[in-house]
Amino acid sequence: LRHRHFQQALFELSNELRQRFDCSRVAIGLVHAARVKLAALSEAATFEKSSPMVQAYVDAMGETCDLAQTIEAFRPEEGSPPETYRAHATLLQRVGSDALISLPVSHQAQTIAVITLERGNGQRFSDAERQWLEAFAALFSPVVAQRRDAERNSLRRLADDSLRFWEALLGPRHLLWKMGGLLTLLLLALLVWLPVPYRISAKTVTEGSVQRVAAAPFEGYLAAGFVRAGDVVGKG
Repeated sequence: LRHRHFQQALFELSNELRQRFDCSRVAIGLVHAARVKLAALSEAATFEKSSPMVQAYVDAMGETCDLAQTIEAFRPEEGSPPETYRAHATLLQRVGSDALISLPVSHQAQTIAVITLERGNGQRFSDAERQWLEAFAALFSPVVAQRRDAERNSLRRLADDSLRFWEALLGPRHLLWKMGGLLTLLLLALLVWLPVPYRISAKTVTEGSVQRVAAAPFEGYLAAGFVRAGDVVGKG
């Protein structure tokens, strides 16, 4: 929480977990829109995102995200049955470790991150270590959600808000949102298709398109007026 950037916090967390559990490597991935992105590797400030090793981590984390449960994998011994988790078995072969464990970090019934720890000293993770990691993942989930939302750019915020709006409008529950959307749609339909008479009030002046002025050749005054403006007169 003390770090300004979430990426730096994830990097330090991966190093702390590696030292605490005597691991050869710890990886942390973030999940957005059901897609996993490797965010941090212990003892590696930068890494090639398109490398086969990184892709193996992403596949294993995706397997954990799909199953939404903690997955443990071990290097198979001679005569033992094959590993049931294919992506984790592939990761074991790729990195050459003896055991690994992947924990989903869930927030509001959705997996938002995955933590993968691996060991190469021939020791498996004990039940106490697994319980500690699962408890830590539960405490870590609100931190991930808060820091991830805080570092979104404007376009991501707009996209997420729009997605939440349509989910509330078309998804389950949120009856008030649905009633408000239905009333708004009905009002727009009435404004567009219902003919409504209207009247515009304004001050106007009507003038002829051609105006003529008859000027007297001498000074004088009008003794009498026999017609008014607008009357029709004839010659003479």
